[in-house]
Amino acid sequence: MRIPIIFLAMEFAPVNTTGNFRSLKFVKYLREFGIDPIVITFNEDEGAAYFNTAKDNALMDELPEGTTIYRIHCEDGKGYYSNKFNSFLTIYFSTKDTLAKRWRPYLLKALDKIIERHSPKLIFTSLPPFSSGMLAVEIARKYKLPLVVDMRDLYARWGNAPFGSVIHYWLTLAEERRIFERSKAIIGVTPQLIQIFKESHKKIAQQKFHLLPNGFDSTEEIRDRIYFLPNKEKIVIGYVGSFYYNPKARAEIFNPWWKKRGHKMLTYTPVKEDWLYRSPYFFFKTIDRLFNNYPEFRAVISIEFIGNIPDWLPNMIEEFGLSEYVKMHGFIPHKEALFIQRNFDLLLATSEMVIGGEHYSLPSKIFDSIGLNKPILGFVTEGIQKEFIVRSGL
Repeated sequence: MRIPIIFLAMEFAPVNTTGNFRSLKFVKYLREFGIDPIVITFNEDEGAAYFNTAKDNALMDELPEGTTIYRIHCEDGKGYYSNKFNSFLTIYFSTKDTLAKRWRPYLLKALDKIIERHSPKLIFTSLPPFSSGMLAVEIARKYKLPLVVDMRDLYARWGNAPFGSVIHYWLTLAEERRIFERSKAIIGVTPQLIQIFKESHKKIAQQKFHLLPNGFDSTEEIRDRIYFLPNKEKIVIGYVGSFYYNPKARAEIFNPWWKKRGHKMLTYTPVKEDWLYRSPYFFFKTIDRLFNNYPEFRAVISIEFIGNIPDWLPNMIEEFGLSEYVKMHGFIPHKEALFIQRNFDLLLATSEMVIGGEHYSLPSKIFDSIGLNKPILGFVTEGIQKEFIVRSGL
């Protein structure tokens, strides 16, 4: 007997976001366990626009034939950001993204027929985007379905940018609690993530929390020894993906309140995370020192980046005088990115620093690194990514 489930995934293939890969692999493999995911997601072009990324149609090749996918329209949200004042109201007076609010009327209109057709036994959703949480709670209540929530990242304790005020934080923590209370199970991707959720919600039954790490597709056996320097004239150090570092957001976290203006004086950060460590800043600083102390390495090392190019990155490269040594490919499809990575000699990994804590999330690209069987150059802080790289032997 096969079990149909509603798989509510705002980020899903072929929209090439970091968050799509975990959901893609769930849908790819769950059918082997007698589970039929009924995927509900955005229209392809709308999803690509909302997440500011491209489509990679090759991702769809991973899905089993006959996978059921419903793509439902979502408003573009232009009214929320039509001018600076509306943007301010939307951002400051919200504790989460607007996607669920914009999608909800069209989704609910289509759901009755989907539920009637498939008779699902459960609803599953993956966060972020965080507005998907309460939307899934509403659907679970309406159709009397158990809910499973997959947490790929922290919500209330996420430290990439400050909350508008301490009230914003309390409201977010309360919403996180409501989602967890309604959930039959809460899945997290790392032990550190699970521990933070447990500490934040001690009244939630601890047995609800389950660790289910990411994985990777690879038929290659991991080598037990890596030769650091290959026998070639050039050593290519490569990085794939986004850095999620924003200089303005970092300043809002670390500047004292009296150096801020207006409503920004009220911002609140429950846990400080320094995302400068996630950027290549300390890697560049090291390469700059290496080149100055050992000029012969200038003829040996080159650096390549694959992924969207943030505004600050060219300036950071120029700051360390590395422009002639760095090549930026920009955004390219996943399969093409894997092909280019095969020419890398070292794969760069970075992680943000959690002040007074441990790094708690594993980026999906680290699994590609393991699958490629390449040595990893880890500029990483204490926590799960460092542990993972050390255990990998790479």
